[in-house]
Amino acid sequence: MIEKQLVKKAYVCALEQKLTKAKNSYEIAKRDTIEAEGRMITRYDSMKTETAWLADGFLKEVKEIEQYISNIEKEREFVNVSDFVELDLLEKGEYQGTFRYKLSRYGKEKIPERMFNEVIGCFREDSVIIEENKRQMEYRIKTIEKNPDNQVVSLDSIVTIEDDYGESMYYITNYLGGIELEIEGKEIFCISKQTPIARQLLGRGQGENIIIPVNGEMECIIKNFE
Repeated sequence: MIEKQLVKKAYVCALEQKLTKAKNSYEIAKRDTIEAEGRMITRYDSMKTETAWLADGFLKEVKEIEQYISNIEKEREFVNVSDFVELDLLEKGEYQGTFRYKLSRYGKEKIPERMFNEVIGCFREDSVIIEENKRQMEYRIKTIEKNPDNQVVSLDSIVTIEDDYGESMYYITNYLGGIELEIEGKEIFCISKQTPIARQLLGRGQGENIIIPVNGEMECIIKNFE
């Protein structure tokens, strides 16, 4: 397997490149917004409004990527597979009960499946909205008790899967996906926890079969992970 620190370092470099591009796009959109002032030719001219929307979108992207990089550099502690978590149910701004779960797809202490993927990757004091009994329920992450378990795929895992066409490598990140890395001659796809393939991989073990919704459904096996 490729050394994980090399992957994380390359991933941060890719984020920094995206940050530079987002900053440049923001500056261009901001300038276009200023230049569009007073330029309305008819009452249907929406140039200023549209460029302002663009600028706001790029600024939001800049702040998100900056926060991602900061979190990685600080190694902020987030909820992962096999951790114990306490969730406070929020109702009208007040706590209405605390629930303690182990984040596992196995065992009697496991967190309900509907919560599993929503809670993974959250930080302490984060709020999460979970649908229960056709209602949108809001919880707050009260505590995180780390319980390292290398027996299942988690966030930050590098996973090799095999299908009829060969092997593929994925790095499951808590942040921005859609990034491809080439390290030591191998291609690694960075995917966020929200992607269908990550949802299939998280909490699974080596040798398990998973179904990936790619061009229909494809059966794969988890060959190894780190």
